Amino acid sequence: MLDLAPYRIADAQESADLHRRALGDSIIYDGSFKPVTLSHKFEFDCKRTGKCCRRRGPAQNFIGITSDVRRIKNYCDEHGMVVAGLVHGRVLNLDGYSEKRRPVAYLGGAILDCQFLRENDCSIHPARPTLCATMPIGFIVDHPAKLVALGFQTKMFDICPECMQGPLVSVEDHIRGVITLELIKGMEG
Repeated sequence: MLDLAPYRIADAQESADLHRRALGDSIIYDGSFKPVTLSHKFEFDCKRTGKCCRRRGPAQNFIGITSDVRRIKNYCDEHGMVVAGLVHGRVLNLDGYSEKRRPVAYLGGAILDCQFLRENDCSIHPARPTLCATMPIGFIVDHPAKLVALGFQTKMFDICPECMQGPLVSVEDHIRGVITLELIKGMEG
């Protein structure tokens, strides 16, 4: 069992409420997000087509998890690559922008391809951001409530239908080893 104590995984209603608070009503009601629990199962087999890395919306275009930024920067330094858009910025959280500044890296512009996409493949795959590693499962953390809300990004059926076929996997198995207590604590304000 995935152990994130003292945090707990939200039930479907708590997850919908938390995502609505963080992202607004539109994402819930436009069908692009479905609250899920750890036991939810879905078909998935990433074919590394690069489709989910193309023409990303603004919300998917930055990395605000400090450990992700450090890991990517170290990987790029080791491999002679440059991380464009590496700045110290305030990260958007449930209460607005955090007062604390932290490393932030931008993947691309408002509707551009990810800066690490090379010939339909991720050039930093071993160090890819958490949001990429958990795709198509997204998550939001409510630190004061010690709650982790999980959601299935249904837009992946349109973006990369060939990846949405394959073995049946549970959400828990898909995110195990990626979403860890250390990662979640490192995201605090």
